[in-house]
Amino acid sequence: MADADLEAQRSLALLEALFTGAEVGIGVFDRELRYLRVNDVLLKIIGLPTESLYGLTPAQALPGIGGAVDAFQREVMASGMARREVEIWGSTPADPDTEHCFVCSYLPLTAEDGLILGMASIVRDLTERRRATAALEAGRERLALLSRVGQIVGSSLSTRDTLSALAAITVPRFADHCIVDLLDEQRQGLQRVALVNAPQLSDAGQTAWRGTSGPVSYPPSHPVSLALVSGRPQLLREVPQAIIDMAAPTPASGAFASAIGIRSLITLPLLSRNQVQGVLSFAVSISGRGYDYADLALASEIAGRFSVALDNAHAYESQRLVALTLQRSMLPQQLPGVEGLEAESVYLPGGGDTEVGGDWFDLIPLSTGRTGIVIGDVMGRGVHAAAVMGQLRAATRAFAVLDLTPATVLHHLDELVVALDSIQLVTCVYGVFDPATGVLTVANAGHLPPLLIRDGTAERMDLDTGTLLGLGDSRFSQHEVALQPGDAIVLYTDGLVESRGSDLDVGIERLRLALTADAPVGETCSAALRALLDDDGEEYDDDVAMLVLRATGPDAGREPLELALPARIEAPREARDAARTAVARWGLPQDTADTVALVVSELVTNAVLHTGSSPTLWLRTSAGAVYVELADDDSRPPRMRDPTDLEDGGRGLHLVEALTHRWGVRTTATGKIVWCEII
Repeated sequence: MADADLEAQRSLALLEALFTGAEVGIGVFDRELRYLRVNDVLLKIIGLPTESLYGLTPAQALPGIGGAVDAFQREVMASGMARREVEIWGSTPADPDTEHCFVCSYLPLTAEDGLILGMASIVRDLTERRRATAALEAGRERLALLSRVGQIVGSSLSTRDTLSALAAITVPRFADHCIVDLLDEQRQGLQRVALVNAPQLSDAGQTAWRGTSGPVSYPPSHPVSLALVSGRPQLLREVPQAIIDMAAPTPASGAFASAIGIRSLITLPLLSRNQVQGVLSFAVSISGRGYDYADLALASEIAGRFSVALDNAHAYESQRLVALTLQRSMLPQQLPGVEGLEAESVYLPGGGDTEVGGDWFDLIPLSTGRTGIVIGDVMGRGVHAAAVMGQLRAATRAFAVLDLTPATVLHHLDELVVALDSIQLVTCVYGVFDPATGVLTVANAGHLPPLLIRDGTAERMDLDTGTLLGLGDSRFSQHEVALQPGDAIVLYTDGLVESRGSDLDVGIERLRLALTADAPVGETCSAALRALLDDDGEEYDDDVAMLVLRATGPDAGREPLELALPARIEAPREARDAARTAVARWGLPQDTADTVALVVSELVTNAVLHTGSSPTLWLRTSAGAVYVELADDDSRPPRMRDPTDLEDGGRGLHLVEALTHRWGVRTTATGKIVWCEII
């Protein structure tokens, strides 16, 4: 046998082996695309007997996919170029009720002279592989959806915000529409808290389904009602028209649902604290999908995470309410009337899911009409911060009424914070305003600088910032600021001037520019809030405390008396005469004048006899009270004695105590002041 013949026989044997032994379907076609030969694998794919298949084209033999096959084959015959790995979906007579995925290659059979004699096809049925891949991808998508839902659960603690965000995650990944309805506080009806539609339906859906708030009602036979009452999920693989017509909350909803073609529906109860709190609904329409039991299982997983979010939100809101109640109960419900000042305050808890902080402020009535002024911020949030704030407010009041200087008050507060069981840091400004002199003495412990409004502009007060309370550094300095009538002091916490992405100095500058000199204190507060909290419509994310104080000056016709007295025996007489004249000028009764003169005489006598210094007398009236202050250069406090019946002296302070409403002593840098109040 010639070598050429042997080689030809080998080639034919190889082709026959490939044709009969290949695990893919192989077909051979003539120039008119009629079947000439097929192997057993292709015959099994097609599902027709050999005698029926030969002489037919794919368009004739395979009505399910023949058109697509014919198009590819004619393209190959016309171009002479192979088409490889084309994917065709459809059914064959072997399995007419199931759509299969066939991956086909079409190869031209070309003679040596270039004439196309026909073509061959290679066909693989990859249906199971494609389905497995699709199932795996669907599983991945579902896991990704559940993961994203889980992330949202931990990202917010506001019920409405959390449920709205969760609903948005499921559309359009799992549903064309997601609706969340919760029972109201009385558990009498449902309130819509979230509604998310597929993007192309958002505007129409929001209009037809009345947005994301307000009461909704469903008939007893509606799947939402059934899920709410039974506590079990409901699956409607195909939604009857009767259910569509009763869609909540208005008749327009039914028309909208019919127009878009609600196809399938899942409703699931939302649980919190082992009770049904509402219903989560998923619906599909324009996507053409239909829910099955696998989708119900995924929806149940999602509903479980919604329920966790609801539990978290309820727990947080309960804790936040406790902290907020505690916070507000420890803040002054109404600022007291104070002499020489107009006052206005603002406290706003942080918006959204922000926990309550430890901001506080106070006005503390002190001796002889003076006022203690404080604002502070306990670092941290929640009930603990509010409780620490309450301790500090009470301690500040206790230290203040001892007539301690602002720097000394901060020193004692620092020691108190250091002694707390847990590590805590606090900022605080404390000052004392004296209406007799118009002087504000103030000290700062790491707090934001107060602003002084004067002559039409606001400026930062030049104060030593000091260190935070809780660091154990008790070196605080104090400053004196003389306030003229009309001047205003603005105290605030960082929640007013600090925001995400904004520097504190920028916020303070914005506040400074928003303040005006001639506006009432209430309008000053409102202007500051509008300028700093409503910008871009963003919700503030921290507590806000603000205190505005404007100096009013003394009452007309009731100017105070200041008298420097000599260290001589005639000093009491001079003090009595001056006191009577002042009380008469103020228009007070004669018996008040007599009482004031007697008290002044006793105090001056004690100062001259026991200190040897030249005392200074201040006398003024306000709100029906007369305030007496006598300063000398001796820091020793007067001592009340119990004289015997035979002693002529030693009864002066007893007389002062009997004639006054209250009296006391406070130290100064150079000595002391004995004060009393006569009503």
